[in-house]
Amino acid sequence: MNSRLALRSILASAFVLGGCSAIIGINDVSYDPSATQGSDVDGSTNPDGGPTTLDDGATVLPDGAVVTDGSTEPDGAACAGADLMTDAKHCGRCGHDCLGGACSAGKCQAVQLGSAGSSPLTFVAVSDNDVFATGDVELTSQVGGVWRTPKAPGAGITSFVADATMRYAYGIAVIDQKLYMTNADYKASGGGLYACDLLGPANCTPSKIVDAELPFAVSSVGGKLYFWDHDKGIMVYTPGGTVATFRANLPGPRLYADGKNAYYIITFDSGGNRYAALLEALPNGNVKEMSRYETPTVDRSDIAGNATDLFFTAWDSEGSGGGIARRIPRTDGQPSCEYGGATNARPQGITVDAENVYWTNGGTGPKDGPWTNGSLNTCKLSGCCTTPDVLWTGNGRPFGVTTDDKAIYWVTQQTGQIWKIAKP
Repeated sequence: MNSRLALRSILASAFVLGGCSAIIGINDVSYDPSATQGSDVDGSTNPDGGPTTLDDGATVLPDGAVVTDGSTEPDGAACAGADLMTDAKHCGRCGHDCLGGACSAGKCQAVQLGSAGSSPLTFVAVSDNDVFATGDVELTSQVGGVWRTPKAPGAGITSFVADATMRYAYGIAVIDQKLYMTNADYKASGGGLYACDLLGPANCTPSKIVDAELPFAVSSVGGKLYFWDHDKGIMVYTPGGTVATFRANLPGPRLYADGKNAYYIITFDSGGNRYAALLEALPNGNVKEMSRYETPTVDRSDIAGNATDLFFTAWDSEGSGGGIARRIPRTDGQPSCEYGGATNARPQGITVDAENVYWTNGGTGPKDGPWTNGSLNTCKLSGCCTTPDVLWTGNGRPFGVTTDDKAIYWVTQQTGQIWKIAKP
C-alpha cells in the first residue's frame, strides 16, 4: 500500500476510534380450459374483455390463457418451436431474454462486457445505456480513473475519466444524465465531489462540485447524493443546488442515506475485540449501533437499503473466508435474515431491488489473493433464504454490484472486469 493510502487509512481509523464511545450499544405459461374470458374467480367480468387478475395473482387474457410469469405472449406464439433450455431469447420461459448472454439448461449465463486490466474495479453504476466502474487504487502499478462500457455486449471497455485526471475515483452514482464521483484524496490534491455530463464527450474532464477531504463511497437516493467528507461528516448534494452537511462529524466510508436517516458500516478494534458494525448516524452527532459481526479477522464490505430494511456484508479475511450478508429491520435492528448462511465465501457488494437481494462472494484463498470460487447470488426478499440461487461463479474477486430493471451488473477487483447477467 502506498503512503497516501496508508495515511488515509490511519486518519479514518483514528477518527472512528475517537467516536466509539458514542456507540450505545417464474413459472411457465399454461392454458386453463375452464377459465372464462373476461371473468374473475368471483364471477365478475371485464366489460372490455381485457386481462383479468385472479385471486392467486395469475392473469387470464382474452384468449383464455393463464399467465403466471408476467409475459405478454400467453399462448406461446412468440416462442413457438423454441427450446426453452437453450434459446437465449426464450430462456426457461417464453420471452425471457438473456440480453447477450447464452442460455444453458433454461438459465441465462453471464457475459463479460469488458476488462480494464490493471484497474482494481470496485464500484459500479449504470445509466440508461452504459455501465461505469471505478477502482480502489492502492498500488503505483494499478490504474485509476473511471471506465465505461455499453450495456449491450461487444463494444468492450474504454476510459471515461483518465487516471491522470482522477486517479482515486471511488464512489460513483448516476442521476439523470450525469455521472457523479468522488476523488478519494486530500483537498490539496483534488479530493472532492465531481460530475461528468453523460451526453458530453466520450472522454470526460470532470467538473468539481465541491472540495472534500478524503471522500469515499456515495449513496444516491431520491435524486440526492450523499458522500463523506473527513473534515465535516456526511454531506448531501442536490443536483443543481448546494452542498450541505447532513450528519456532522461522523465517518461514512460506506454509507446509505435517504434524506431522513443515514447509516454506515465500519470495522474497528475495541478492547481486543474486532468487529464490523452497522451504525445509524443520529442528528445530534451521536451514533447508534444497529448490528455487529464479530470475528478476529473481520472486515466490512458494503451496505444497501430500502424503505423498511438495511442490508450489509462483512467478511473474514483469513482461512477459507466466511462472512455474512445480513438484513436488519430499521425499526429494531434485530437480524431478520442471514442470507446465504454457511455457503458464503467472503461476501462483498450487496444491492436490492423490489423483489430480491443480490450480493457477491469474493471467494476463497489467501488474504492477499488470488481468490477463487467467487459468485453472484440472489434471494427473494420475502422470507429468508440460506440457500441462495447462485447466478454465476468465477474468479477475480467480484465486488460492487448494481441492477437496472432487466439485468444485474458487477465488477471484479483482481481482474478488472465488468460483468452482466439477465435477471432470473
